[in-house]
Amino acid sequence: MPSFEISLPDLQTSGPILQGFVGPSRELIATFGSEAVVAPVPMSALVDSGAAITVITPETAALLRLSSVGAVSLHTPTTVEPVLCRQFHVNVYFSPSFVVENILVVEAALTGQAFQCLIGRDILSRGVFTYDGVHSRFSLTFG
Repeated sequence: MPSFEISLPDLQTSGPILQGFVGPSRELIATFGSEAVVAPVPMSALVDSGAAITVITPETAALLRLSSVGAVSLHTPTTVEPVLCRQFHVNVYFSPSFVVENILVVEAALTGQAFQCLIGRDILSRGVFTYDGVHSRFSLTFG
């Protein structure tokens, strides 16, 4: 069972941020071959239990040369009114040996943030997220 525990000097200020990779979905790789798609790109991700769906930035989507599979209207972290956000299928890599495959993510600006991804409840629903503020650490465990 993959498990990650991360300690940060000031978890309250930084939030539960982890380093990982985001890349094309396994279906895209199977369709076009691994040589025809862009390799996964590194990202900083904030675990956000308030986000219903995982979010990537437009810059990340552009780096990966992803093709949109749809669009959805929703509130983003930087908007008051709902906006139309493109959707993409991606793989999210928490480590070289653990990947959450074929996640439907949305593209939204995370202006002024130190991260390029919000890990939402769509991924969190597959595991256990523990926030230990007393010891300034958090963990993710997937079954």
